[in-house]
Amino acid sequence: MQNQPLKIFILGTATFDHVRGHPGLTELNDEKEVRKFKYTQVGGGGVNARLALQALADAYKQNVTPVLCTKLGQKNGEENPAKKKVLDALGITGMGDKTLMDIAFDQPDFLVQENLIFLFGGGDEVKRFISKEYDDINTPFSPTIDQEIMEGVQDCNIILLNSRFPTQGAVAGLATEAPVILDYSESNGDKPGVEALVDDADYILVPLESILPDMKRTPSKVKEEPDTIVFLNKDGTKKLSIKADDPNRARLMIQHLKDNFGKKYIALSNGSEPVQVHANGKDFTIELNNIPYFAEYDETGQAKPKWMDNLGAGDARDAALSFFMARGEDFETAIIKASRFASFTAQYPGRTWIKHLDEFLRADPAFKNDFPSERNATSEFERSSAHEHDLMLV
Repeated sequence: MQNQPLKIFILGTATFDHVRGHPGLTELNDEKEVRKFKYTQVGGGGVNARLALQALADAYKQNVTPVLCTKLGQKNGEENPAKKKVLDALGITGMGDKTLMDIAFDQPDFLVQENLIFLFGGGDEVKRFISKEYDDINTPFSPTIDQEIMEGVQDCNIILLNSRFPTQGAVAGLATEAPVILDYSESNGDKPGVEALVDDADYILVPLESILPDMKRTPSKVKEEPDTIVFLNKDGTKKLSIKADDPNRARLMIQHLKDNFGKKYIALSNGSEPVQVHANGKDFTIELNNIPYFAEYDETGQAKPKWMDNLGAGDARDAALSFFMARGEDFETAIIKASRFASFTAQYPGRTWIKHLDEFLRADPAFKNDFPSERNATSEFERSSAHEHDLMLV
C-alpha cells in the first residue's frame, strides 16, 4: 500500500503543556535549580500521535489522512484557551473539519487540560511530575458521537485506540474491519470497558507498570517493600502472584495476554529497557538503550548516552506502528521501526526531533531499505548505529 492514499483513525487525548527539563536531578526536593531546557506545546496522546504521523508522512512523501477523535469541549476563546492552541497546531480552522471529532462537543464543563510538567532523572531513567490546571471531567458523552465515530472509521487502513476512552474505542473497533492497535496504559484493570477493548484489539502495546484486566495490584503494607501483582484466570480464580519488581513480570504479562485474551501480537515496554515482543508465536526483544543519536563521544569513540525527553515518545511509537502497518509492513518489522523511531524522538526536547528526522531515517539500519539511494554513511547517526548491538533481536 506504499504510495497509496492512507487513512488512519486516532483516538486519544489533547492537552497544552508547559515543560521544564532538569536532567541530572534525581528527585524533587525543597531546593532551587535552573532548568536545562523548556518548551511549550500541544500534547496529549491523540495530538502527539497525529503530529508524529504527519511528520512521518511528510518524510516518506506519503498521502495520509489522519482522523483524530479527542476531547475539546463546547467552550471556545478565553473560556477554553488551550482548545484554540490545539486547533492551530493541527492546522484546523473550524469544527466542521472531517478529520477532527470532538467527543465532548456538547460539554460546557470540559476544558482542554493545561499542564505544567517537570522532567527530571538521571542516566536512562526519566521521571515526570505533572501539575494539572483543572480537575478531570467525566461527564457522559452524547450518544450522537457514536454515529460520527462509526462514519469516521470507514475506509480506514488502521484504527489506533487509547484505553483512556474505552466506550468510544469499542464503537470504533466494532464499526470497521480495519486492524485495531490498542495502547493500553491503565493502572486499574477493572476500569469499565477496558476488558472489551483488550478482547477486540488485534495488536496491543502495554507498558510494564500497567495493570491488565484479570490482574490486581495489592499495595505493600511496608513502605520499603514492593507491591504484589496478582494474575487471575478468566473465572476470577487466582493464577499466581508476584512482587511488582519481579524480573519475570514482563514475560508473565505477555503470557497473561496470550492465555486470557488470545493475543498474538504484543509489545511490552519499560522505559529505555528492551521492548519485549510476541508476534504470532515468535518472541524477541528490541534494544533501545544504545541509540544515542547526536550524542557526545568519549576518547574511545563510543557514544555517550544522552539524557532523554521521553514525553510523547510512546505516542510517537504508536503513530509509527500505525503508519508502517498501514503501508503494508508486518507487525514484526513495523514494531522494530516504531520502537527505534520513538527512541530517536526521545533524544530531543519537545518536537525539535522533526528537523533531524530525514537524516535519521536515511542512516538508521532499521530503515535501510526505505531510502536505499539516499543512505548517509558518514553521519553521526551512522557512527552511533554501526555497532552490532544497536539492533538486536533475541
